[in-house]
Amino acid sequence: MKNDLVKNLGGSITTLEKDILSIKAEQAKLESLGKTSEVEQKRIDQSLSHSAELLKNYKEQWNKQLESHSKNVNDLVQKQVQEALAKRKATSANDLDAQL
Repeated sequence: MKNDLVKNLGGSITTLEKDILSIKAEQAKLESLGKTSEVEQKRIDQSLSHSAELLKNYKEQWNKQLESHSKNVNDLVQKQVQEALAKRKATSANDLDAQL
């Protein structure tokens, strides 16, 4: 009976040791995953920051181009109005000379 108890106790200790090693291995895997997860999260954060910066730059470039285009259109309209007014003034002056 004593031998059976020693044998069972020895088997139980061996099983416990295996379970402890298995738990430690799982713990190491989880810690590794945690570190990997942290690294992955940092990579994602950097990617998002980079994308946000690119978007900000594109928006600034777009606004500059829009302002430039608007200015060019305004300048062109103003030039055409001035030319039309000059033509009208010249035509009116010619009409006035013809009447005199």
